Amino acid sequence: MEVVDPTNMLLTNQEVLTLLKEVKARPQPGKRSRNHATIVHETMKYLSTSPAAAQNRQHIEKLILSVEKFKLFPFEIMQLINLRPSTQVELQLLIEEAEERLTVDQVDELLKMIKNCLPPQKKEN
Repeated sequence: MEVVDPTNMLLTNQEVLTLLKEVKARPQPGKRSRNHATIVHETMKYLSTSPAAAQNRQHIEKLILSVEKFKLFPFEIMQLINLRPSTQVELQLLIEEAEERLTVDQVDELLKMIKNCLPPQKKEN
């Protein structure tokens, strides 16, 4: 994974999880900070229980292409990817002025796209 423009880049939870796995696996010269290790561990633990754990780049790209026609803002698409809403209420909470911008049929269509493009969240053991 490569940082293209460090000043202007949104990362999905899946991308953060992938990046942290790479950082953790990479041998580090010298001693790692205990705080750094704790932050990496706790963040990975949280993201491993989120929808990000089941997603990959292809899932995300498929969703982004599918929802283009709805003219959603980048931050709204990011929230759809990170939270994988499954109900109308959840979706309307993530999309600004959803009632004015989307019809009920469009909301249902968007939910179907999310369900078809993004895998379900992994169950905790």
